[in-house]
Amino acid sequence: MKVIFSIALVGSFFSVLNLAFPPNHVHACAIAPMDPKDAIRAADETALILWNAETKTEHFIRSATFETNAKEFGFLVPTPTKPELGEVGATVFDSLKTLTAPKIVQQARTAPPKMGCGCGSEKSATMDYPAPAGGVQVLAEQRVAGLDSAILEASNADALTKWLADHKYPVSDKLKPWIDHYVQKKWFITAFKIPADATLDKEIMVQAKALRISFQTDKPFYPYKEPPVPRPYGGNYPPRMLRVYFIGEERVEGFLGDSTKAWPAKTVWSDALSKETREQLTKDLMFPANSNEIGMRLTEFEDRSTPRPGFEDVFFGKADMQAPVHRPDIIQYVQREFTNQQLAMAIFVGLLAMLFPYRKLRPLGIKMKKLASKLIFKQATSQPQ
Repeated sequence: MKVIFSIALVGSFFSVLNLAFPPNHVHACAIAPMDPKDAIRAADETALILWNAETKTEHFIRSATFETNAKEFGFLVPTPTKPELGEVGATVFDSLKTLTAPKIVQQARTAPPKMGCGCGSEKSATMDYPAPAGGVQVLAEQRVAGLDSAILEASNADALTKWLADHKYPVSDKLKPWIDHYVQKKWFITAFKIPADATLDKEIMVQAKALRISFQTDKPFYPYKEPPVPRPYGGNYPPRMLRVYFIGEERVEGFLGDSTKAWPAKTVWSDALSKETREQLTKDLMFPANSNEIGMRLTEFEDRSTPRPGFEDVFFGKADMQAPVHRPDIIQYVQREFTNQQLAMAIFVGLLAMLFPYRKLRPLGIKMKKLASKLIFKQATSQPQ
């Protein structure tokens, strides 16, 4: 069985990265398998950052889905200090999505009667809504969340590139500037890969388990930096959307690197978390029940920029605006049909008008009008079914 290796870098933590793919196939995250006949790409990009300002600890959680026919591929993740790795519950992102979803507000409106047999059905709007000199030191190796991992400390980019190549990660000279950037900063690199004994079907969507990387840092960040790659199709990039949840003690905003240049992501939701929600997230993230790692405020970002300005990582700080932000409500219109009784009554009154002179029909018409008005008012003010 042919074994294929690919590499994934920052920008989306589990976004797959290599730089040997022909220019007309390069995505915004520079995807490339070893064999041109094989392909791999990150089908979604969602992350959660938990920030404890008191202990200067960041927990970075990422779960990704890959569309691939490769049998093995890997990821590289930079952190400013040596990380600790762990697995988290698979439902955490579902819980966050439900929490920040727009509210559905029902509004009733009456539809004209349908002429025909049977009752009309309701219609409503829907929404889918210091490193060792001259080499690489392996600080730890373990299997976590179904992945083989190695925490690495390197003295230079060439040494780390060689280590990656020796351990079956496809690398190229174009990757060295990205590696050298973090080596010069004396950051750690954690390498992940699908183990050789993993059972993966060919040409499927591979769902990676949710993985937690915890580390000390002076400022919370998201690994957004990407290496330069050739532009596909004369400069046109396919769209991709990045979603980042941030939990801390206040509403935050993102900046590119140490500059004041804003990260082109939109804040789509931000509000305080209830006690019940914090307890549920503590359970989902497999923290001890008495831990204090879940902050009081959740902020959600959406980055739809194409291409992404991935020349620096994203660092977070307190936002100038601390007001809550919610998605707009979804108005769901519920159609109300005239009942069969109301329709029969209208037909009956019409027949009477044809059979009798107006002066004889008028008293009956007044009574029928009052009765019909009461029925319609009662129907309009009743609760949606």
